[in-house]
Amino acid sequence: MHALARERPTLEVISTAGDLKRLVDGEQSSRLRATGWTAQALLDVRTHAAALLQKPGARDAVVAGLARNDPWGAPMIAAAIAPQFGIDPWPRYLERQQQRIGENWWYLMQTDDPVRVGQVLDIARSQLDLAKVGSGPTDSLGLGQEFRDDSALDFVVQDLKRFPGQGWDLIEIGLRARTVRLRNMAINALRDWGRGAWPEGAEDAVRDAFTREPEADVRERFRMLLAGRLKD
Repeated sequence: MHALARERPTLEVISTAGDLKRLVDGEQSSRLRATGWTAQALLDVRTHAAALLQKPGARDAVVAGLARNDPWGAPMIAAAIAPQFGIDPWPRYLERQQQRIGENWWYLMQTDDPVRVGQVLDIARSQLDLAKVGSGPTDSLGLGQEFRDDSALDFVVQDLKRFPGQGWDLIEIGLRARTVRLRNMAINALRDWGRGAWPEGAEDAVRDAFTREPEADVRERFRMLLAGRLKD
């Protein structure tokens, strides 16, 4: 492989090598065999891809990519492949969001650590215009730059369903959000928490949102949530 001749392969090459290795190591390998790939061809791809990923320059390229301050591009590619090199990209996502470099909300919420989630919630509270986001239900889908903060809170609230009791103040804002999607995300979070994890005042907030909801299908979801019959 030509890429193997480079001491420091590009992030794109490293990412492709990782994809190829997963392809030939995974369930897709049997399908490749069915389309004419030989066992030797699969072995060659696996060997070359593994060799490239083991080059010291490959890890160096990932570290350098993570350090860049571009809003997209190289830092995001580096973060996606960092775990293959034993590098946790989450602290870098946090740093980027703290510095308002790009939009890192979805990546930040891909964690099972409630302490990390707490850090994300603190940033959301300080960076987002929550008064505007929760300014009342409309039929808006929340498209366009005007709804940047609404979209950011979407990514946060949609994963709060995995952290019962955490971030209730943001879910409450979601219940009265100006966008349909965020109201649905708030409903989903409370559904998955279960009534036992609802904080004081949550039922009243849901009832209030139900009475003010302009969209029939969302209103029905509020009704089912209050009745304890809302399904996935």
